Amino acid sequence: MDLSTVQSNIVNVDVRGLGIDASTFAAHLRERGVRGLPGMGTNVRFVTYRGITRADVEQAAAAVASLVAAHPWPDRV
Repeated sequence: MDLSTVQSNIVNVDVRGLGIDASTFAAHLRERGVRGLPGMGTNVRFVTYRGITRADVEQAAAAVASLVAAHPWPDRV
């Protein structure tokens, strides 16, 4: 597959490496004004649609990065 030709409005993110499930990640992200659809396990789905601008996407990406850096959930042993 030539990734330079693929266009999609869907991004799936696996949060397994954070030690939490998708629902936990999505709930924390929702508090930052970004909606992600938690799937089964550790996958979170993000979808853009008409009316979502590049600035909106960049703001959402910054919220994700900020959330990961803040790590507000308890560590699982």
